[in-house]
Order: sequence, then C-alpha cells, then structure tokens
Amino acid sequence: MERPVIAYCLAYAMHNLELFAFRAWLVAFIVFAGDWQGQPTWLSGTWVAMLATLIGMPASILGNEMAIRFGRQRWLMTVMLLSAVLAGLVGLGAALPFWALLILIFCYSVTVTADSAALTSGLVAVAPASHRGAAMALYSCTGFTGAFLGPLLFGMVLDVLGDDQLSGWWAAFALMGLLLLLGPLALRWANRRFDIRPQPQRV
Repeated sequence: MERPVIAYCLAYAMHNLELFAFRAWLVAFIVFAGDWQGQPTWLSGTWVAMLATLIGMPASILGNEMAIRFGRQRWLMTVMLLSAVLAGLVGLGAALPFWALLILIFCYSVTVTADSAALTSGLVAVAPASHRGAAMALYSCTGFTGAFLGPLLFGMVLDVLGDDQLSGWWAAFALMGLLLLLGPLALRWANRRFDIRPQPQRV
C-alpha cells in the first residue's frame, strides 16, 4: 500500500479515536463539571452533547470546502494541531464558569469534526484507481479501530487518576489530543505530493 494511503488511514484512526472519546464521555464530563463547582449546570449534559453533535455536522462539510480552497494537507494539519490544543484546554474547563466551558466545548466540537470529510476525500484522491476499494476497506478498518480505542483509553485514564478529579479529566482529554498528533505527523511523513488541489481547466 502506498505511503499517502497509509498516512490517511492513520490520520483517520486518530480522528475517530478523538471524536468517539469526546462523544462518549461528554455527558459525564458535564456532570463532573457541575459537581466540581458545587452547583448544577444550567444546561444538561444531554443537551450539550446534542448541540455539540449538531455543530459538528456542518463543520465537517465546511471543513472539506476549506481544504479544497487552502490545500488539503495544510488544512488537515492546522485543524488537527488546533484540536489537540483544545483537547488539553477542555479538560481543564470544568474549573471555568459554565458559559466559558460551553464555548470551549463548542469550539472543540468544530475542530474535532472539521477534518472528517477532508480526510475521506483525501484518501479517495490519493488511492490508486486499481486499489481504491482495498484502500477504502483499510481506511474503514483503521477508523473503526480508533473509534473503539478512544473511549476505552479515555476511561482507563479516569480509572487510574480518578473520575472525581480535575487532573483525571484533563489527562484523559490531553491523551486524546496527544494521540491525535500522530495524524499530522503521518501526513507530514507522506510528504506534500498528495496535497491535492483542484487544477484549472486548460482550454
């Protein structure tokens, strides 16, 4: 399998690892934030999770449009790096006023999904036509592996450091951000040859 295909598969695995961990543990994190501050949050965890998911849907579509405009590799690396930073900040957000935590969560929900469609279209673009089906199969397999591992690793960190401690939640989110950095590293490793942009038509 060609290097760009492997890079996209690894990046997609890390994307799903972060995305599914975020969605699986968001409601519990909102409950923890309310307990940590000693007062109930004025928006329930289920509502926050619903809004974060709804925000993520258009972010994925718009993210692909931005990738076409600015260059797919540049866009993906920028979004993933920003998402990794936000992951560390969100984990500490439980100590902030709830409105500030909401802003962090909604910004994070944008970066978590803004690379999704661009990754899939990128894989299709770089996969050789003769092996595109195999490339998509590998892409799906690695993606769902990441989706399985993300919530699991997040929960393991909470078990070790305590789900009633701010440090435990920060470490769990930070681990997701740290692992996500494997995505930009893989894209960089595969070099700039697969930074596919639409080419102008020659008359």
